[in-house]
Amino acid sequence: MNDESKKKWIARNWYWIVGVAGAIWLVLLQGSEAISNSEKLPNAVTSAKDKLLSWHYEDDQWTGIWSAKAEGYVDGPALSDTDVHVEIVVSQGHVDGTIATKKICSIFPMWDFVLLQGQISGNAFDGVAWDIVQGERKNFALVHFKREGSFMRVTPKEGNVDWFPAEALIAKHPGAEPMT
Repeated sequence: MNDESKKKWIARNWYWIVGVAGAIWLVLLQGSEAISNSEKLPNAVTSAKDKLLSWHYEDDQWTGIWSAKAEGYVDGPALSDTDVHVEIVVSQGHVDGTIATKKICSIFPMWDFVLLQGQISGNAFDGVAWDIVQGERKNFALVHFKREGSFMRVTPKEGNVDWFPAEALIAKHPGAEPMT
């Protein structure tokens, strides 16, 4: 190999040379710390992703107990006369919880509620009211939830819509935590 051909080889492969030299330097001078950091990296990335998704879907704004019997709101809109009681936990936009109305309580007196699942989209979600009946999942209704700050509008869309009021405005109970 002449000098000209060595120069061309170095010019073509300079990034590999720098990368290998950097890796050798990292292992020799910072080896144990680099290995320790590489072990922590997957958990740190997962944690950052989870926090970002929770922030994006406003999990903490949704999670809680919501009903027409909430106290502590001054100058807010009038809440519904018919109570709809919703307890939800939202994690990265996925909704899990329970929903209860007087009609549901009369149909299911042992539990007084049915389960609720959904996925947040913007400031709303369509939740499926469901439960296990005779060992199988049974979807009872599709209910639309729209959050307006500390208030939420609940509107049944499909299924057993007679279990719910035509529309209910409920509020989040400040400081109350749902059962998890």
